[in-house]
Amino acid sequence: MIKDFNPKQGDLIAFDLGDFPRGSKTKFKSLSKSRQLNRWAAKRHQLIYDKNKGNLYFNANGNHAGFGADGGLIASLNGNPKLNKSNIEYLELLAPSDFPL
Repeated sequence: MIKDFNPKQGDLIAFDLGDFPRGSKTKFKSLSKSRQLNRWAAKRHQLIYDKNKGNLYFNANGNHAGFGADGGLIASLNGNPKLNKSNIEYLELLAPSDFPL
């Protein structure tokens, strides 16, 4: 649950480039009707945002039905803020192994 996401204040959601190697070319779809979710889960969009519920989903299986074993709901944004592709960043995130002991 993301409680205070506000794109007007410059808030961003960051994903690791290791998980999304296409970065900004990752396909994103924002839905205005929740009933469209299953239809869009069977397309090649990797990130799908349900504006009515504020839920962000990851589609892990391309154009097959459903989200795949590793896909599904990844975030709920409190207050259903407007979210679009420009509110998402793809970064090379550091892992604990990147820090010497």
